[in-house]
Amino acid sequence: MRSRNPIIQLLKQCLPPADPISNSVSDDKFAWKTRQHLYFDCQYSSAVWSYFMVKVNLQPPKCFDAILSWLDRPSSNSHLVLIIRFIYQASKYAIWKERNTRIHSSISRPP
Repeated sequence: MRSRNPIIQLLKQCLPPADPISNSVSDDKFAWKTRQHLYFDCQYSSAVWSYFMVKVNLQPPKCFDAILSWLDRPSSNSHLVLIIRFIYQASKYAIWKERNTRIHSSISRPP
């Protein structure tokens, strides 16, 4: 064990062993397809993302992988790049928060 703290050592001993990391390529593909669905194929998610993109007059790609590449350099203006990245993170947070609210309380709100 890496920690010398007795409480952390006790907690580690009480926890079940971790599942081994999978080296399967298919597992990774499933995770990426799931992200595409959660963030951009869902009506709520695309409405949130589109709302912010319209405000800054941008038309980013629709595919999750393409958006990640696009976020690397969405504009030549460095200030706008930072704002767009904040918008992306804020959108992801809003979508995640709504998803958790729906799962844990069965309450859904409009975008």
